[in-house]
Amino acid sequence: MELSIPAWFKYRQGVAEPAGDRCYKLTAPLADEVYIRIREKDGTWQAAISEAADGLDLRSTEFNFASERDAWTAAFDLYRVEKLN
Repeated sequence: MELSIPAWFKYRQGVAEPAGDRCYKLTAPLADEVYIRIREKDGTWQAAISEAADGLDLRSTEFNFASERDAWTAAFDLYRVEKLN
């Protein structure tokens, strides 16, 4: 599945680069670099953010998303809340 970049991230001149399986490095002016990722378990999805591609989660959701797309949306929201506020 191709990553769907939210409009607000594009407006911040953000860049999302692949950084592994279901993992992307996010960079944007005046914001810390962060990695977003999603995981699947038993047909549900989890979103998480960390400071390294293989690092520990800074924040994560429960496995409560029904689709990859919903999990990616949640991952961007975690980034927005954790790093941009």
